[in-house]
Amino acid sequence: MTAPHMTLGVFCYFLLLTAMRATVAKAAACSANSRCSIDDLGPVDIQGTSVSRRMLMQTATAAAPEPAPQASKAKSGKVNSAGASRGAGNSHHAQSPDYEIHEVTKVMAEQVTKRYVDALTDLGTGGRSGSFFRQFCRRFRVTDPVGTRASRSSWSLYKLYEDRKSLMWPEGYELILQATTIAQDFKHTAVFSSMVMRGKFGEDVMVNRTDLLKISRWGCLKKVHAYWSVAGSLMQTAPSTEHKMTEDAIRNYLTALHELGTNQSYRYFHRFTQDFTLRDPMGSPPVTSLRDLQTRIPELARNVAPEGFSVTVKGVTVAADPKYGSAHLVLHLHGGPSVDIIDVFKIKNGKVKNLKAVWRIEPYMMRAADEQAMLVSVRALVAATAASLASMAPPPSNQQPIASYLRAVPACCFSLLS
Repeated sequence: MTAPHMTLGVFCYFLLLTAMRATVAKAAACSANSRCSIDDLGPVDIQGTSVSRRMLMQTATAAAPEPAPQASKAKSGKVNSAGASRGAGNSHHAQSPDYEIHEVTKVMAEQVTKRYVDALTDLGTGGRSGSFFRQFCRRFRVTDPVGTRASRSSWSLYKLYEDRKSLMWPEGYELILQATTIAQDFKHTAVFSSMVMRGKFGEDVMVNRTDLLKISRWGCLKKVHAYWSVAGSLMQTAPSTEHKMTEDAIRNYLTALHELGTNQSYRYFHRFTQDFTLRDPMGSPPVTSLRDLQTRIPELARNVAPEGFSVTVKGVTVAADPKYGSAHLVLHLHGGPSVDIIDVFKIKNGKVKNLKAVWRIEPYMMRAADEQAMLVSVRALVAATAASLASMAPPPSNQQPIASYLRAVPACCFSLLS
């Protein structure tokens, strides 16, 4: 090899090395700056999706050294380095909050849940699939449906939906939203929907599904557990015995809850196993014994539904692992509002072993309950006063008209006696 060729080779080598160092430096800079886009790492396309760019961002972030945490913001107003490094692994949707934000807010929970529903819908209709994969945290876990292997990387999640598309919905699917609920702890939300899977020859298969979400304080998704299966549908016409037992156990529980609220029976307290765990609503202290349950439920009823409640079941679904299931119900508070609730169950021997009720006690519910209790008290007081006045002797002379006896009762309160 001649000297000019060797010089040209060395020059090309150093040029390539410089470009590689610049790429790595750019990736590291992206990991320390939450405002940079994933596209800054360079477009790498895999079958028309941005999954590979997301994986490249994860790799660069993992390889870059994590900056030392700082206690406060810089004077320039930028987010401190610790907050940026944590937020860098999330999707571009997740903003970079400062250290004053420690918990998930209700507004954030609503926005993240809506974004998940929109992205899941786009994934089924052939829209922009990249938005679905970009909404997860750097470390996440998706089990869809429960009973199948969990996906912990963007690539495994991408392959999961590609394989499922070829086998179950070659023409895509349509997601019909039924309800979304937020738990007492805002970082937990749930979505109940109907999924209509389109076949190649026009046949449609519809199943109910519940998605239980766990949201990071950075605004990305940490966990998703989806409860659904094709058992009993056209794809699989024979549900297992355990599947039927789980569905019957869920419906029996909801029937017993309705009978408890309408004062028909107390079978509700016999719908649990001996070693159960109840979180109703999710985010409140767990109930793990029958004695605690018999104390907790009347207390909850006094605070939220002093005049009782009724239950309307909107849908029940069982997961691929038939020990697990979910239900969407509407709780009608007598004299108050109606509340959507999504329950997630673990069933054992036909009874509830674990229950997570995803809903929230709103302040207006407590005000309505207080107004109802006050109204009952006023009615009782007015009735007692009227009875006392009626039992009094008539006035001794015509100089004291009967109206003087009624001045003790405000005129506005007579309408409460009707």
